[in-house]
Amino acid sequence: MSGTPTTPFGKQFREKYFAFDPTYTPLNHGSFGATPKPVLAAQEAERATFVANPDKYLLHDLSDKIDSARKIVAGLVNAPSVDNLVFVTNATIGVNTVLRSWRFRPGDVVISASTTYGACYKTLDFLVQQQGIVHERVPLHYPLRDEDEVVELYKATLDAAREKHGHDSVKFLFFDGVSSMPGCRLPWEKLIELARAEGVLSFVDAAHSIGLLEGIDLTAHEPDFYVSNLHKWYFTPTPAAFLYIKNGLHDQIQSFPVSHSFISFDTDGGHGNKLLKEKFSFIGTADYSNPIVVDAARKFRNEVCGGEHAIKDYCYNIAVKGAELFARTVPGVSVFETYTSPAPGSHSTNTSMINLLLTHPKLDYTIAASPERTAELTTIALAISKRLLHDHNVVFPFFAYDGKLMFRLSGQVYLDEADFEKGAEALKSVLEAYFA
Repeated sequence: MSGTPTTPFGKQFREKYFAFDPTYTPLNHGSFGATPKPVLAAQEAERATFVANPDKYLLHDLSDKIDSARKIVAGLVNAPSVDNLVFVTNATIGVNTVLRSWRFRPGDVVISASTTYGACYKTLDFLVQQQGIVHERVPLHYPLRDEDEVVELYKATLDAAREKHGHDSVKFLFFDGVSSMPGCRLPWEKLIELARAEGVLSFVDAAHSIGLLEGIDLTAHEPDFYVSNLHKWYFTPTPAAFLYIKNGLHDQIQSFPVSHSFISFDTDGGHGNKLLKEKFSFIGTADYSNPIVVDAARKFRNEVCGGEHAIKDYCYNIAVKGAELFARTVPGVSVFETYTSPAPGSHSTNTSMINLLLTHPKLDYTIAASPERTAELTTIALAISKRLLHDHNVVFPFFAYDGKLMFRLSGQVYLDEADFEKGAEALKSVLEAYFA
């Protein structure tokens, strides 16, 4: 059942619980998240405890504080055990933690999608150059038929990689829970099943997942690796993320950076099922308050917002309404549909992030997609985004995708239709000036 927020969602909720500049219209929650004032207050109290006695805090109290927070997050995603879950700074560092720990051999293959987040793509490119791995890409050119076509494309790429590089060459299927740009939910559950059936490791880059998606169940779906930010959609302070590693793989992964807690590969060092905790227990002096106050975020979501379903229902509906408003208001803007024939009961790609397409006579979409075309459109995207920010204090990201210029809107509990109206009018003004 959905609860009722203590204050109506929208502008009134934003003014009471968030610390935004009142002249700023935040339509880009998906990039950096936002932290409510009560959670920031909990973080400040935690920092004050540290400052009062750093030795006691770091040497005696920290481990228990982190354990308590880990238990909360493990419950949120139904992890089979808290011992499978540790905190990392952000999702990109979680990805690097796993991939740069893995002892690849030259010719080992990692498969990811063409929509893979840029930082993760570059991590794989680094491993291509440093360790000689092969990075194969799954072509995801939306609109696709349905979520099963995503799985079929991954399977086809896997089969082709085995044909080209050898059956045992493929080591990882790497895929998003929700991709960034375009913002699309991937059938991550089915892709885990594919990886398991094919005898390769599954790695879910779920940077956008906790707090955005409902029904995350790591016990039911059993990924090998799963990483999600807490700060993007769960309202913790920035940065904070968790990394889940399946049983049987803990002895293969080291902290990033490697530090005092290094334990040799292929051994538990006598720590048993506490091995992962031990490796990530203390990498170095840092501000650990961000993940530690996750319980404050949980209480805010439950007690102030009315619970997870109330949050997700509002965020999705306001994003849809906002996107439709943009399409009605701004010439050349249309909602970008990502599935043409979704099967009954299947997941849509849409979340509280909605993608829109911009068409204009000066944007020639007959030009084939290419690196040069992407660079050209990216330059335009950055120029439009800059004008939106500096001239109107409105932010939402533009990006090049498949030779076209698109942008992404995020719904959140602190937004209402008036915010999207302001954003649409700002975009209309910017486009008229830019393409004059």
